Amino acid sequence: NSSEGNLSSRLKNFYLRRAKRILPSSLAVITLVAIFSRVYLAPLYQSRFKVDALWSSLMGANIGFGLHNLDYLQSTTAPSPFLHYWSLGVEEQFYLLWPILFLLVFRARKEWIFPTFIATASLGIWYTSINPVASFYLPFSRFWEFFAGIVLAMNPKIALPRI
Repeated sequence: NSSEGNLSSRLKNFYLRRAKRILPSSLAVITLVAIFSRVYLAPLYQSRFKVDALWSSLMGANIGFGLHNLDYLQSTTAPSPFLHYWSLGVEEQFYLLWPILFLLVFRARKEWIFPTFIATASLGIWYTSINPVASFYLPFSRFWEFFAGIVLAMNPKIALPRI
């Protein structure tokens, strides 16, 4: 089927473009930060920063920080030099899952888009109320934010307030 081949080609090209745009600079920064961390930061933090570098290189820094319940705004602990990678992790995890869902599921079942948005938003808001630190990092509590952009992009007739 040519539409399946076209879909497969579009997905492949999408992921290749993202990898070419993000991976070289991301991995270069991780490498340089790891080197400078080793040289300039206190030995006490070296093992933690190695783990943070690994999570960051796997596009999962947000998961690592969420699992360790590292409060982004807490000023009593030394911040990780990889802390800024949390948002890239959420974004990349989103892009691993949602384009496939949109192209394979929602393309045929457009009526599922809005209920899925409501479900992901409800889950994100609920989880934030019971565990705000982990929900800050973990992808399932953030997906609805990306999903809102998709809903707006797919429904250009939605009137947005002028600012």
